[in-house]
Amino acid sequence: MAQLFWDDVEIGMEIPPYKKAVTLMELNRYAGANEEYVLIHMDRDYSQKVARLPDVIVMGNLKYAYLSNMMINWIGEEGTLKRLSAQYRGMDIPGPALSTEPTMICKGKVTNKYIQDGDHCIECEVWTETNEGQVTTPGSAIAILPARS
Repeated sequence: MAQLFWDDVEIGMEIPPYKKAVTLMELNRYAGANEEYVLIHMDRDYSQKVARLPDVIVMGNLKYAYLSNMMINWIGEEGTLKRLSAQYRGMDIPGPALSTEPTMICKGKVTNKYIQDGDHCIECEVWTETNEGQVTTPGSAIAILPARS
């Protein structure tokens, strides 16, 4: 994406959605890369029969990573993601193995814009949601952007 400038940001502006087709394979890749071998994230039988969940569930850290990707892609190379926080309030279930349809959508909007100590800052409300629109991971972000002037 093109570089985002502080001058072009308005309060209420929506962040372009970051959509992911999360599958069990994606969860297992992430588990392997992070040595996060928790069975409720990897094994359907365990999740359903032992943990009594509807299915395996997406790791909180993976949802956090997707929110980070959304912000970094949006603010551009000259922007700095200063802070990102998230609260895990709901379970996300992966889609079918060969699905290309998004099962998780990261969204956000600008809630404030200011200059502090010479930095051109924006504050954003961010979240993940299911295809049905259920917000599962609300959060917030602060980014520093370059100014045109």
